[in-house]
Amino acid sequence: DVDDCCDAVLTFGGVPVSLHADFYQYPSSRYILIVGSNGKINADIIKNNLTLSVGDKTSEIDFNDFTRNDMFIEEIKRFFDCVEKDSAPDITVEDGVKSLKIALAVKQSVACGGKYIDMMEEML
Repeated sequence: DVDDCCDAVLTFGGVPVSLHADFYQYPSSRYILIVGSNGKINADIIKNNLTLSVGDKTSEIDFNDFTRNDMFIEEIKRFFDCVEKDSAPDITVEDGVKSLKIALAVKQSVACGGKYIDMMEEML
């Protein structure tokens, strides 16, 4: 059983982040939108492109040669490389624990009617 939708407002280093994820949009959309005072960046994960808008100027970069499966192949190659060479992974277990704590805090906040959850000490 999985939640259909999640809306959350998080703060990282004083920067507010608005998160929305759902499983019922059609057609599907998957993107990351970063908005600043001078412009925005939109990374469309389905269309494989990046749009940069600054003032009146907009530019787009297409990643049409990107094959999604290659990402997983590279990930498993990197994993075996870490095991065989005893090297540190790019994303550590500690990074994973922090991500899980954020997800659980969002879930806790929802269960408490949108209560603010302070995680500063847990993230250090």
